Amino acid sequence: MFCFNRTFGAIKSLFSIILLTETYCLSCSKSSFSFEETADLFLALPENGKTLSSCLEYFFRKQRSSNQWCNECKRSTMAEKRHSIWKTPELLVINIDKIKQNPHDGEPEIKYATSFQIRDFNINEYIHELSPGT
Repeated sequence: MFCFNRTFGAIKSLFSIILLTETYCLSCSKSSFSFEETADLFLALPENGKTLSSCLEYFFRKQRSSNQWCNECKRSTMAEKRHSIWKTPELLVINIDKIKQNPHDGEPEIKYATSFQIRDFNINEYIHELSPGT
């Protein structure tokens, strides 16, 4: 007999990655944290780079937000957001968005030809410094 929970649990343990989003309020200097569990990293392909490293750097970069709610200030403030990896999976699945919609006919088209070297790939620089590990 097929056991869905046992099978799903085994798959989840292989592919589950936990991402941490840190939001730093530029008004009160307080940080808030949120966690998201997912089965893959969905990365955008930045226009200035066509490598796996450039996609990862783009995803994990600090981003400034002008309308971020702060629970300490009790208002919208300027903030910086940063993603990092809290828990790595045994098998990391990376999806790269290489498709854009053609403005003339609405048909999808590939943005760029890409080449990704995974030899000597090291994800450690994107793991949060306080992460308990895998």
